[in-house]
Amino acid sequence: MTEVEQKEAFERGASAAKTALDGATRPLMIQDECGLNETQNAESMGWNSICASDENQALWKKEHERIAQNRKYFEDGCLCLQEGLIEKKGSDISNISAVIYYESACKCSRNYKQQ
Repeated sequence: MTEVEQKEAFERGASAAKTALDGATRPLMIQDECGLNETQNAESMGWNSICASDENQALWKKEHERIAQNRKYFEDGCLCLQEGLIEKKGSDISNISAVIYYESACKCSRNYKQQ
């Protein structure tokens, strides 16, 4: 792969990420930079350069806050938790793990996934 081809592939990846980020409400995930070939690697590097942007980092911050709020939502009002039908996850469990558990285990009206 020539330097020009590598730069073009990097720019394609960055452009695709910018398009995906435009108006996004959830953050972009990074891509593996060990792809099937050099072109794919360079495109992933371009994509990941946008993943590291302040705009995407702000979306990650909002995502972490959203997940923390969802955990609090369940723990403050879930009848399944209050009645001991499901286990309350401790502070040693990540917010995302707790929310995934609550969403799958809760059977009361608090569960927005089952409505």
